[in-house]
Formats: sequence, structure tokens, C-alpha cells
Amino acid sequence: MPPPRTSRAGESLEDFCRACKTDRLHTVIVVDANGTPIRVACGYCHSEHNYRGGPRIDAPSAARSTLRVISPVVAVCSSTAAAIVVV
Repeated sequence: MPPPRTSRAGESLEDFCRACKTDRLHTVIVVDANGTPIRVACGYCHSEHNYRGGPRIDAPSAARSTLRVISPVVAVCSSTAAAIVVV
């Protein structure tokens, strides 16, 4: 098992932003003696908050990501009497 990753002030990492209510890249502001991030700043809205331990939103899994089949819309032009398929 690899040793836990240590961070330094100024590095970027992903965390859940309380202001944006989504996962965003943050800049580390404060770390403890072990290199664990304590305080971070959101790169999007610039709010500062305590580090929450990483991203919260899971990547979509193969089981949950199913493709929806959308039936094409077919319109008939009265002037040319040809079918037009809009996808």
C-alpha cells in the first residue's frame, strides 16, 4: 500500500465546495505537520473553507449510465412530399 499523499500550500486538489454545491478544484491554503490539507480555497468562486476530504460526487458507473434511445422526429413537407428526419 502506498503511503498517504501529502499536500503543500499552493497545490491544487479536488474537493466539494460548500458555496458552489459541487466538486471543484481548490488551492490548498493550510496544511498540518503531516501534510494533510486543513483549509482550501475554491478556484471557481474563491470561497475559503475547511478541507472536506475530497470529491463527493461519484463518477457515473457503467451500470448507471445507460443510453436512452430517442426516436427521430419525422416531418413531411407538403410542398416536396419528402420526409425530413430531425435527430
